[in-house]
Amino acid sequence: MSKHKTRNFIRYTLIALLVLLTMASYGASMGFYGMTVINPWIPGVASLIIALLIGSRIWRLWQFITGSDNMWINLFIHTVVITGVVMGAFYTCNYLFADDSSLHKETAVVERRYKETRHRSKRVGRRTYTRGEPYNVYFIEVRILSTGALKSLSAKQSQYSRIHKGDTLRLDTETGLFGFPVILRKAPNIEIPPSDHRFPSPHRHLEPRR
Repeated sequence: MSKHKTRNFIRYTLIALLVLLTMASYGASMGFYGMTVINPWIPGVASLIIALLIGSRIWRLWQFITGSDNMWINLFIHTVVITGVVMGAFYTCNYLFADDSSLHKETAVVERRYKETRHRSKRVGRRTYTRGEPYNVYFIEVRILSTGALKSLSAKQSQYSRIHKGDTLRLDTETGLFGFPVILRKAPNIEIPPSDHRFPSPHRHLEPRR
């Protein structure tokens, strides 16, 4: 393999890895944000500032990846990638390294209920997929009283049909690594007892939106 081909192979491999890393980072940010009690602009703006500060010093290193010596092109690519990486690392570490000893209940009030229609993938060929049958996904939007934050929690259909606006829920919560509360995803399910929705039970539990 010639030196030129080896260089291109390394370059395209790095591009593919960076694309996967960027997608995984933003995906992790979206997933863990659904379980984190925080205003999203805080880690978003902080990650952007960190990316810009680093990029102002090392943007030239991206010339090998982009194939361009234009500062603005390299700085833009750097900012998109590094912002996602920093933000993804923040949300992931804050959730995974939450303090187990800080487990407590947070009180939340139901603001609204809503459902989304999604579609399953249907295989029609060896490598071809099309949109399949529709199905509904149910959510409860709650306001956490201690912080005033709004969160969307996924719900089973049976829970969705028995919860009403104004009901009170109790959510298992821990303090994250960076001090931002996280709603436990694998907390035990507690069945909602039948009752008039105007007199909500304090023992209701929902899993956070993934």
